[in-house]
Amino acid sequence: MKNKLILLLVIFVSGLFSQPDSARIHALLKSAKNKYSNLPIEGLDESLEALSLSENSDYSKGVIDACIQIANCNEMLSNLSIAETYLKKGLTAAIDIKDKQRSALCYSNLGNLYFRNANSTKSIEFQLKALDLYKEVNDQKGLSGAFQRLGNALTLKKDFNSAIIYFRKSLEIKTKLNDSLGMAKSLSNIGLAYEKLNIIDSANHFLEAALKIKLKLNDYNSTASSYIALASLFIKQKKYLEAENSIDKAVFYASTTENFSLKKEILSNKIEIYKLLNKKEALVDLYAYSETLNDSINAISERKSKVNNDALFAKQAHNNLVRIELENELLMANKTTKKYFNFLLIVSVLSGIIVCWLIVLLNKKSNSKN
Repeated sequence: MKNKLILLLVIFVSGLFSQPDSARIHALLKSAKNKYSNLPIEGLDESLEALSLSENSDYSKGVIDACIQIANCNEMLSNLSIAETYLKKGLTAAIDIKDKQRSALCYSNLGNLYFRNANSTKSIEFQLKALDLYKEVNDQKGLSGAFQRLGNALTLKKDFNSAIIYFRKSLEIKTKLNDSLGMAKSLSNIGLAYEKLNIIDSANHFLEAALKIKLKLNDYNSTASSYIALASLFIKQKKYLEAENSIDKAVFYASTTENFSLKKEILSNKIEIYKLLNKKEALVDLYAYSETLNDSINAISERKSKVNNDALFAKQAHNNLVRIELENELLMANKTTKKYFNFLLIVSVLSGIIVCWLIVLLNKKSNSKN
């Protein structure tokens, strides 16, 4: 009895001393998650700090979450091999503590990396592993994402019929979750897969359905992409005037963005349509615009470093505010943790006194019996 009480006291006190950095770890990871797409380098620094703190405090879930964020930041920086290394590290840690949710996320993210590297076999393998785990923990959002990614991987193998099956499964879940943007993405993918199979009516149905959602969401880039897809579909049907009308709408929506790759894709389609319509005079203007657009793209590429630096400088005031908010959040977290830690330390000391008193009491009873 005495040994059990002492053991409980040791476990309780050691537990108190093992968690003092958890609040800071969570704050760093929260900040990194918000930054990884726009400021991946800053997000990477914070994720690395969170990983170091997690490893030092033997906080396994923190290690896994930090590895996932480090991988996300490196993926944004096109460091795919580094991203793979950290995802594998996170996966190993998740498997060690039998965390199926985090294991599934690591598998799915690894599968997406292999998709980006055009490795369809490994991408499919890892998405299937993610699917099994998401089903076990009943994570519907994770399941819909894995279905979508599995469909994408199958398109690499030109297995469009199987891809459609998984895109539909993803669509069904996203509809239940009322995820409008996700629904539009699934509908577009189904339509594009049907186009590859030359099932024109089905392709048109799903692409039109996706377009309706995108128009409601005022997502101009994806709306322009939908009009491009519809224009390609009209070309296949030799409906060149409808194709021209669709591509003109794509021009309108793309004009509000600075997405030059999208504009180049639109221009390529428009040139093809004008050739089919034999609009020779209009083609001259398009070719001239094409040269101007290419010059713009080349100029932007040459000035990329300067543009990035200017963009970072322009955002500096905002970043400073974000940093101040983060520091305040971390400060409050540290203060709260310190108060909590001091309170628990007092409780542990009192608990120790009570345990010692119980031990003395037990000894007296034992001696009196003897």
